[in-house]
Amino acid sequence: MTAVYKHPYPIYYAAGANVAWTAEEVQRNYGSVQASMGFRGVVKLPPAYSDAGHQIVAGIDSLTWGFSSESLHGWPFYLAVNSGQPVTTTPYSIVTNIAIVGYQLKQSVAECESGKWQESLNPNSPTTIILDGGTNDLNGTATAAAGLPAVSAAVTYQRMRRLVQCAKGLKPQPRVFVVAMISRTGNSTGNGSVTNDSLKNSYDNLLRTDYAGSDGFIDIASFPAFGMDGAFNNSLTTACNGAKICYAVDGVHLLDAGQQTKAGFISAYINYADNKFNGSNPTLITAATYTETAADVAITENPAAVADITLPTAVALVGTERYIKNISLFAVTVHAATGENIDNNGTVVCAANTRCVFHSVFGATPGLANPNTNAGAHWEQ
Repeated sequence: MTAVYKHPYPIYYAAGANVAWTAEEVQRNYGSVQASMGFRGVVKLPPAYSDAGHQIVAGIDSLTWGFSSESLHGWPFYLAVNSGQPVTTTPYSIVTNIAIVGYQLKQSVAECESGKWQESLNPNSPTTIILDGGTNDLNGTATAAAGLPAVSAAVTYQRMRRLVQCAKGLKPQPRVFVVAMISRTGNSTGNGSVTNDSLKNSYDNLLRTDYAGSDGFIDIASFPAFGMDGAFNNSLTTACNGAKICYAVDGVHLLDAGQQTKAGFISAYINYADNKFNGSNPTLITAATYTETAADVAITENPAAVADITLPTAVALVGTERYIKNISLFAVTVHAATGENIDNNGTVVCAANTRCVFHSVFGATPGLANPNTNAGAHWEQ
């Protein structure tokens, strides 16, 4: 057992082998530990489900698990969303982290299809499953020895589609979101030795076409310190959580600051998704100045004089829309978040008695031929 292994429950019995098992041997010995436990009087009790509220299940690999972060906490530990609570204890009560270090999407598909994922769902709660994976499928370094070599971006995308469909078939049916892949150092061992960043770009572009059939795409690659080519070098050295370094020295995993920043973007997307249908109940704003949150999808603006509204960051909200209905007699100036733009401008005017719609688009400015290079996001009307 390594120093970085974490397990939230007592270990009553363990078994191992000093040689690698074949697939046949694994199948033949499956259940031996459970049988030995039962023989010794330790039985598996049925789960005790709570009514704690909206449940979040997150996976699948070391980037979610928290490998190389100082506290060994992945981003699920730091989520804070309107429909749940911040997670501060393990085992997780609101958020269930099912990530496994070194996992490929191929392994997760098999695990989901075996019915194991069903056990993670609380039937008393609505559930959101967040799938953050594919880097091990593309790279292959850690998995080739186990008979899981690297595959192309197209195959990795198809595996994510299969995993999404399996997850959406669970009962009660969960909401399923997919997370973009972030920058990674080195070259793939089985894709012609091309850079992992080029594979990241191909894979993320495929996900952007249709979200792999999921209910939403959390494009954290639009954050330059995660998604730009070469971001693993910490070229934006103090971009995460209070001017701290994002990446660990391995150029693959995130430090705590990176995990916390990633959790902030994912939380923002969840808060948007929880409110994207609230057009029939928009937030009424009468103040002269207001800064929108991710959850302010629909706003009715009725100031007593000329007013200013600042949009949330477009980063990680790529593909989402929001609107401002100005019912007043005064113009409202709409500002982009610091360092961002709206149609290549820092501000636009939403005229009196006008409905202004804003769409978050990948790329720092409109019309970039290859926005993956530098990442970023902006708003367009």
